[in-house]
Amino acid sequence: MSFVGSNILAGASGQGDSGYKIEKSLRFNAADSAYLEKNLPTNNKKKYTFSFWMKKHAIVPNGTNQTVVCAYLDGSLAEDKYAAINFDASNKLVFTTASTQYRKTTRQFRDVSAWYHIVIVYDSANATANDRFILYVNGVREDTWDTNATISQNTETGLNGSGSSSGYHRIGQEVGQFKADFSLADWHWIDNQVKTADDFGEFDDNNVWQPKAYSGTYQTNGHFLNFADNSSDAALGTDTSGNGNNFTPINFSVNTGTIYSALDTFLQSVGPTRE
Repeated sequence: MSFVGSNILAGASGQGDSGYKIEKSLRFNAADSAYLEKNLPTNNKKKYTFSFWMKKHAIVPNGTNQTVVCAYLDGSLAEDKYAAINFDASNKLVFTTASTQYRKTTRQFRDVSAWYHIVIVYDSANATANDRFILYVNGVREDTWDTNATISQNTETGLNGSGSSSGYHRIGQEVGQFKADFSLADWHWIDNQVKTADDFGEFDDNNVWQPKAYSGTYQTNGHFLNFADNSSDAALGTDTSGNGNNFTPINFSVNTGTIYSALDTFLQSVGPTRE
């Protein structure tokens, strides 16, 4: 079974100048089909930011994609009901709907010894087309893409929405496939706001990108999963933002008899190199 990890960003650097240190991570094991699930409460699908730290444990499990987060609303693959962020078979980060692949990085995420900090901003109402989808990796905005399709102004996808009768967001799996094999930590979802990487991290005196505490608000759909409560399996999905947007953990266990050490020493560089 998949289980909770501890002391993930506490190596020789361990924390930024702010003194903030992440204590817990959650291990997603593809073999266990482990994921988190939630039907979010509202339908604001034009503006949001999410930030997370991730360490991959396999480059591509089972020779296919790894899902970060997927929205599947009302059992529909329509453009405004379905969307996903995943790593494809070439280990590139992809933002896609059922009909359109909007972004694919040139960067390959292949370092299984490193923690990546990823911030994604979706702002389809923005008048500047290039600012409707923004990706930061380890504090730096990505500007090189294999795929960079225009997102029409005010385009809505399934992410940050809710189904009128059914539907969900899944973290770590896409509708029974593309199962994740990585650890996540410090998952922030910020509803109806545009943030930058600097809201969640900072460079230390050695020019190493480090986490820092987020001090802003979350709004209705927002949530903060810090994976700190391992008192029960259900507690792993607790939202600590104050909104009560708790996720349901599927196929996780806190009673494995083993504490998984997700990272022995923090990566002593800004991040994995482009490949």
